[in-house]
Amino acid sequence: LTTTPRDAYVPIADGGNNQKDKLTHAGIYGVEASIHTLENLYGIKTNYYVRLNFTSFLKLVDLLGGIDVYNDKEFTAANGKHYAAGDIHLDSEQALGFVRERYALSGGDNDRGKNQEKVIAAIIKKLTSTSALKNYNAIISGLQDSVQTNMSIETMMNLINTQLETGG
Repeated sequence: LTTTPRDAYVPIADGGNNQKDKLTHAGIYGVEASIHTLENLYGIKTNYYVRLNFTSFLKLVDLLGGIDVYNDKEFTAANGKHYAAGDIHLDSEQALGFVRERYALSGGDNDRGKNQEKVIAAIIKKLTSTSALKNYNAIISGLQDSVQTNMSIETMMNLINTQLETGG
């Protein structure tokens, strides 16, 4: 995983005509423009994406029964939630506060990006666990109306079956 600050000044692909602007503004031109902008920036090809909004993020974390992350620095977020240092379990609301907070962190947006990476890694770890893989139908049905992706259900099922065959 890597984090690119949302305010990074980069050439915006597609509708942005490769004019430099904040990375976050690529989204004005759609998901494809954001993907192409990052592909151009890093010289990579992105095969698939998953786009979540706050509602779908909350649903996903709830469907997974929460997530576990290591928090480097104790802080209290603007929403009043306190996050102790060390290994912590986050429910959906706590996870959302954890990934959104930047003002209470000494590194600001950079620390927020690191926290976002931790949460994404924790979600991936949970999603690829045998217990989650065996309940993928419930996860997919719970999210299908609120998540945007270019990955077909068939491709997802093939990846799930491969993961299960190799022991999760």
